[in-house]
Amino acid sequence: MELFLGFIGGLITSWVFWKYLHFLKPNVRVSQVISKSPSYDEERRGQTVYRIKVVNLGTRQVINLSAQTTLTKIVNVADGQRRMIRKIELKSDSQAALGSRIAIKDMWRIPPMWVVVVEPNSPLEDLVNEDWKLQFTLSAQDALSGTTVVQRVTYDKQQIVQGDFRSGLSLDVFDPTQYGTQIHPGEEEEFEPIRSKSKIVRKTHQSDNRIGAD
Repeated sequence: MELFLGFIGGLITSWVFWKYLHFLKPNVRVSQVISKSPSYDEERRGQTVYRIKVVNLGTRQVINLSAQTTLTKIVNVADGQRRMIRKIELKSDSQAALGSRIAIKDMWRIPPMWVVVVEPNSPLEDLVNEDWKLQFTLSAQDALSGTTVVQRVTYDKQQIVQGDFRSGLSLDVFDPTQYGTQIHPGEEEEFEPIRSKSKIVRKTHQSDNRIGAD
């Protein structure tokens, strides 16, 4: 009898633990705007680059991230509606891991943010209109539980914002050419005011420790 009760207790414990892991999902957020600003790369200096920022707000690492961007249009057909899709290239469509939000305190650890660079063949503002929307689809896996979550954000033309993402875990956009003037509502600046515009840009990039930024 004791052996049977022990077996049943083990099954219950295993089931509870499995349910606990099942509810551990990656806490990943995607920016609700696309930033538009010059490239960081010296060889591409002056070229316009579009970026989408992904951050891990959880206390566990997130692994096996993959991303895809498409231009999508909904069309009416005889039997309902259908989606027309055009793929938009990314500079990098995958990321091995994002550190936990605690990792933001140590620049040598895996950073908890990923800046995805969108590389359209023509200006994104010319591609996105009333009919065509940009859709960003992200898949991310919790490093502990293995649970994968897929999310999608749809952007219209008004969500393409001039400026750069703030450093750290913020998803807001500011304009470094305006001494940190904020474009998208959010927190106050994360750095002290500096008179030189170029110094503001450099300090922001060092603080972000971004992966995949162009």
